[in-house]
Amino acid sequence: MYIRKLVKSGNSSLVVAVPKEWLERQRLKSGDQVYLDDIGEALTITVKLQTEKKPGREIVINVDGKSIATLKRQIRMAYINDYTTIILKGQGIPKLSKFIKEQIMELVALEAVDESSAHIVARNFLNIEDVDLKLLLRRMDNIIRSMIIDCKDIKNDELAENIIARDKEVNKLSFVVFKILKTAYLNKTLLATIGISELDILRYYQTNLHLEKIGDRVKYIASLILKLPGENRKSFIRLLTDIETYYKEAMKVWYHGSPDMAEGIAKEKEAVDVAINAFLEKATSPVNAQLAIHIFEIAHNVNDITRSVSYLSE
Repeated sequence: MYIRKLVKSGNSSLVVAVPKEWLERQRLKSGDQVYLDDIGEALTITVKLQTEKKPGREIVINVDGKSIATLKRQIRMAYINDYTTIILKGQGIPKLSKFIKEQIMELVALEAVDESSAHIVARNFLNIEDVDLKLLLRRMDNIIRSMIIDCKDIKNDELAENIIARDKEVNKLSFVVFKILKTAYLNKTLLATIGISELDILRYYQTNLHLEKIGDRVKYIASLILKLPGENRKSFIRLLTDIETYYKEAMKVWYHGSPDMAEGIAKEKEAVDVAINAFLEKATSPVNAQLAIHIFEIAHNVNDITRSVSYLSE
C-alpha cells in the first residue's frame, strides 16, 4: 500500500503522485492517458479502457467416485464462482445424466449445450450487468408470501406439494444473487453498473441468506400442517398469520432501508415468541413441536433481516 498526500494545484484542483514503480511497469510517461473509475470509496487507475469482456473461465468436474451430494455442491460452487463453462466428465455420465441436467436446470441462465456418453457441457449465459438485484430479492419475497398464504389454506396434499415445489424457485433465485454478489465483491468495477455499494454487498447477502432459509421453513410447514388435529390446526393458522404480518413488516423496513423503522418493529418479535410459547402449552400432538420450531426459526430469520437494516445502513 502506498500513502500519498493530496497537493493543491491551481485554484480548485488536488493532485496525487502515482508510484514510480507502477509507472515503470506500465511504461507510462508524462502526457500519457489513463482511465479513472469511481467505485464509491475507491478510485481505480487503469491503463486501458475495458471495452471488451474478459474471456470466460472453464472448469472440469470429474463425476467418478463422487456422491450425489458432492456433485450437487460442486456444480453450484462452479456456478457461484462465475465459471462460464462447466464440463462434467467421467465414466459415470450415462448413469448420472438425468441428475446432472436437473441440477443445471435449477440454476438461472445455465444451460446444457453439449452431451455425450463421456461428458456434459453446461454454459452460463447470465449477463450480470443486466441483472436487477433488488428485483430478484423482491421475486423471492413474493414467492415466500404466496407460500405462507397458501399454507393457511392447505386442505390436500396437492396444494402442499405445490408449495414445496415453489421453494425450488426461491433457491434458484438465491443462487443467482449469491453469484452476483460474489462476482461484484471480487470485481468492484461492477458495483456502479449494478447499482449497489460495497456495504450493500453485506446487506444483500444477509437478506438473501435469510429469505432462502425462510423459504425452507415454510416448505417444511407445508409438509406437516395436514398432520395437525383440527383444533390445533386452527391455533397454528393464527400463529402463522402473526408471523406473516411480522415478515411483511420486516420486508417493508428492508425496502425502505430505514433503521428507525427497524427499531419500531423490534417488539413484534417478542409478541411472536409469546404466541409460539402459548401454542406449545396447548399442544396435544408431537407435530406441534416441529411446527413451532419452524415458526421460531422464521421469526429469527425475519429478525435478522431487520438487523441488516439497522447495522448495515449507511
